[in-house]
Amino acid sequence: SFDERLSSQATTMRQPPSFEAYREFDQGLELYLRSIGLDRNAIRHFHRAFAADTSFVTPLIYASLIHNNLLEWEQSDSLVGIMERYRARLSDYDRHWLDYLQARVKGENAEALRAIRRAAELAPGSKAALNQAYLAGINNRPREAVDALLTLDPDRGPMRGYSWYFYALVMNYLALGEHENALDAARRFRATYGDEPEILAFEALALAGLGHHAQVNILLDEVAALPEDGMELGVWITSVAAFQRNRGDIEAAQNTIDRAIRWLEGRLPETKSTADWRLDYAWSLYVADRCDEAHDVARRLSQEFPQNVDYRGLVGLVAACLGDRDEAIEMSQWLESLGTPYLM
Repeated sequence: SFDERLSSQATTMRQPPSFEAYREFDQGLELYLRSIGLDRNAIRHFHRAFAADTSFVTPLIYASLIHNNLLEWEQSDSLVGIMERYRARLSDYDRHWLDYLQARVKGENAEALRAIRRAAELAPGSKAALNQAYLAGINNRPREAVDALLTLDPDRGPMRGYSWYFYALVMNYLALGEHENALDAARRFRATYGDEPEILAFEALALAGLGHHAQVNILLDEVAALPEDGMELGVWITSVAAFQRNRGDIEAAQNTIDRAIRWLEGRLPETKSTADWRLDYAWSLYVADRCDEAHDVARRLSQEFPQNVDYRGLVGLVAACLGDRDEAIEMSQWLESLGTPYLM
């Protein structure tokens, strides 16, 4: 009840967990929040918490969420199966979370939104509101996403230290065309979490929405000057260019995408030989409307990795850009024919 990360949902619990279980959960939750739900080490603590008190199912919910975030759907589904065996013991709040997770592993995003919405209604101010916002965005409901996020305080409770809150707020304001609000959220994001590439890129996106392209260029200079970390810098610069192009700011978009391509082409040879670099490079060429070059890169990738959905999907996208209707339909039909589980 006195843990601000859990107090909003504490009243929904049937009974408190044992102290040993809570202590393990506390350690896992700290790792979870610090890594925005991506730290595998947190999973170990969550499993220990559940082992210490099997009436306390919340740790398995968080472990399953980490597997979701890492796109490890089979592992998430396995935990869902364990939780299902304890359904009768769960609070209504946790049952809605279980329904949410079941829908997610099946790719049923509309049902997932309905389930997590019910959890958020039961525990206002809980983490359920964040996942409601995430699924609302996926279901093309940005107003609901923003409304859910505004029920949360980013500086305390379950959002303290959880940077994804601002990511979601900026992106959904942009989807609504509320660029002033997006810029305000992006600047709060930067003030709280510092000069990371994606944080600067979110501010650039908001400025681009307002047509302030000179300020966009200043920010992109800052992005390009940051220490290199994989291909993230090139990806974020390309994202800004794509946004400008979609708004019809063609000249600004061309300047930005040229910058992204130069950055990608300036990587070391060992980086440029990787599949990840080639995928990002093909996408940048596509945004630059250099679709013939993008097609060559994407086609080679799909030939090397014929079962990769991303690569073959990109081939279809670029084929459509080139006016090759037959190849675009071929890729679309191949994607539609896939029947393997856990396809999101």
